[in-house]
Amino acid sequence: MKTLILDGDTLPALSIVRSLGSKGVNVATASHLENPICSYSRYNQASLSYPSPLESPAEFLNWAEQILTEGQYDLIIPVTERTLIPIARKFHNTPQAEKVIMADLGALEIVLDKAKTSTLATQCNVPIPNSWDITNCSDLGTYADEFTYPIVIKPGRSISDQANRVPMTVCYAHSQEELHNISNELLNHTHLVLQQYFTGIGVGIELIADQGEISYAFQHQRLHEMPLTGGGSSYRKSVDIDEDLLEASKKLIKELNWHGVAMVEFKKNPETGEFILIEINGRFWGSLPLAVAAGADFPHMLYQLYTTGTVGEHEAYRREIHCRKLSSDVRWLEAVLRKDADTRLVTIPSLQSGLKDLLHTFSPKHYFDAQSLKDIKPGLVDLKQIIASYAERLFGQLREKKRQRATLQKNQLTKIEQPLRGSKK
Repeated sequence: MKTLILDGDTLPALSIVRSLGSKGVNVATASHLENPICSYSRYNQASLSYPSPLESPAEFLNWAEQILTEGQYDLIIPVTERTLIPIARKFHNTPQAEKVIMADLGALEIVLDKAKTSTLATQCNVPIPNSWDITNCSDLGTYADEFTYPIVIKPGRSISDQANRVPMTVCYAHSQEELHNISNELLNHTHLVLQQYFTGIGVGIELIADQGEISYAFQHQRLHEMPLTGGGSSYRKSVDIDEDLLEASKKLIKELNWHGVAMVEFKKNPETGEFILIEINGRFWGSLPLAVAAGADFPHMLYQLYTTGTVGEHEAYRREIHCRKLSSDVRWLEAVLRKDADTRLVTIPSLQSGLKDLLHTFSPKHYFDAQSLKDIKPGLVDLKQIIASYAERLFGQLREKKRQRATLQKNQLTKIEQPLRGSKK
């Protein structure tokens, strides 16, 4: 079946292209950017372009409707929330929706909203930290006596529902003043969920479910995060399934009657064994290349689910497989060198530990998100982009220093010229 993969400028999309393409599926990709990384893959049969889903949502939906109506593609896979949210809302309960691989809109709306996710967790007896749903600035005063610092500030949605659809990230506040300043800005775009800070390591249960029942599960542990205080993982490894986390995931997925792929993200304190739910990703996740490298081929499982109605039997995944997103991990190493992190939240890793992790690159159990000997071009493009970004930063700094020297020299000449104009000798 001809399959179109959206968000072709992302590495999870590249992982899907490689997975399906290597198994003989006719795969095409689409993106709003020119020359997206997926277009260089040997498995990509065609490259399409669409308007930016964030900047021009109406035009993007017109494009999506045309693609769905023409019937050139049998399946369409939105990979990120940029494309998934508008498509799910526009084509919910329409004949076109049958071609789009996505969960039910009702379940999607719950996992996309941090406050609704917290309510779901409470209903399922899944641990979450003390949380407060903030819809306006007056709420901050109402709960002020309950807050402890540092406090986690989560935008209610990763991408605002407003016309400009602004992407937002998690922030931290260490004082009441800082909390008010950050919240006042974010509340212009979405409601907030404030949570008590929890110390632990990031782990994820990735899964595929058939009408609320988990058919296959995989677990990874974050080793490097960028930024250092917490964010997307740049380096991770496959680990044994934690039965407590899997049981919590089963409760959530069953309550949602989830159909398709998802990642349930947790934080677990290895010393106490306590854990909390962080969020549920109702789509393919950033560390998907690790799962595929370890043998948990979720793109192919999802394709099977939608084309045959069942996931089928799959071998157990390999443990202790490491996978690195090179572009982010280079920035992670730079942040470690610069000690660029809030030490009130995290302990900055030593340079020695960072270099030790680099040695895993030479292990047969090590993989890269983009670089692959079976599909060389995308990895080379990724390397070129990394080098270009650092070259731009370097030459930008050199240009700025040159400008500063010229300004300083001009100022010095001016200081000399002014008294000379009025002198007679």
